Amino acid sequence: ALAHDSGFSASLWGTNVDFNDGDEASTEVDATAAYTLPLGPGDFTLGGIYYAYPRSDSGLDYDYIEAFAGYAFKAADIATIHTQVFYSPNFFAGSGDSVYAITSLTAPLPALKNMSLNASLSHQWIEDNAQFGAEDYADWSLGASYTWEKANFSLTYHDTDIDDTDCSSLCDQRVVGAISYSF
Repeated sequence: ALAHDSGFSASLWGTNVDFNDGDEASTEVDATAAYTLPLGPGDFTLGGIYYAYPRSDSGLDYDYIEAFAGYAFKAADIATIHTQVFYSPNFFAGSGDSVYAITSLTAPLPALKNMSLNASLSHQWIEDNAQFGAEDYADWSLGASYTWEKANFSLTYHDTDIDDTDCSSLCDQRVVGAISYSF
């Protein structure tokens, strides 16, 4: 990720994926660009993301773009509340318009230096649920993170309200551990 004092930022992120689609897609690469400016007691951000699934069959229509806007409000040293809305005119697998709204909370733990609790609640609306393969859904998470110098370690529980019959094991609850390092 790159960030400039002007408020501009850009990042490139990748991961392995398995959509149970006959090994059509095995990689996701996301390119993000955003601009953040101070506004009142917080920061307002506008940006866009391009999601690419290299080597997947173009007929699957997996690649898509999203625009997003968000506001992060920092309540002193108690917590940061971050609300974002994402919009795609042609969401994953050609499933039409999509709106994703998320609110997250990060609260430092004063008794445990460099540690914080994190929680989120969100909802996804998709125009063509049949094409997407699931109904509109909610998801949530709860976790903790620890920062040491330029490294961040996190452990987070994620879940959705998607019925298993709509999603097999892809939407089951998960615990995700992550390590990131800032240069």
